Amino acid sequence: MLWTHTAFGEPLSNLDAELRVGKRMEIARQHKEIGAMMIYVTHDQVEAMTLADEIVALRDGCIQQVGAPVVLYRIPDNKFVAGFIGSPAMNFMDGRIDDGLVAVKGLNDRLKPPLSLPETGTPTWLGIRPEQVEIDQSGDTHVVEPTGCCQTNANQSQFSSKPNRLSRAEVAPLGKSGDTVQLEI
Repeated sequence: MLWTHTAFGEPLSNLDAELRVGKRMEIARQHKEIGAMMIYVTHDQVEAMTLADEIVALRDGCIQQVGAPVVLYRIPDNKFVAGFIGSPAMNFMDGRIDDGLVAVKGLNDRLKPPLSLPETGTPTWLGIRPEQVEIDQSGDTHVVEPTGCCQTNANQSQFSSKPNRLSRAEVAPLGKSGDTVQLEI
């Protein structure tokens, strides 16, 4: 049996943004056309998410998770994968198990995740993607990043002295640095 494969090692890392997008699409087109196995090594998660049929997420040389890009994004196996996949990165909040629910400082409601939980009092964390956070116009906005169809906001909660939550919103209703907003999860 003849094995046909192609290996790439950070092939787009030195290109400017516009050229990188074009070359990424060209590599994807050629991969589909040729049908050969492609091993693509990159630190750029956008490249990995757009080019891969399967991603092998590594940390310090150890495999953390293997799966389709959408699986790593939606169902990460651990906090490393959850924080690495996605741009902007997942927000993390410390919590504690409380009678079968997750209690998180700063949230009014306790949450019931669709999984079995350890005993009451066990420390845990909650991961929330920026698109799962909504802005309700009360709180402090520190950074606004308009990026086309969406805008990324860095917001500070009353429980921290630094910006600690990211949200994504449509461009139209957004604010500017210094505006006061509240985040809803």
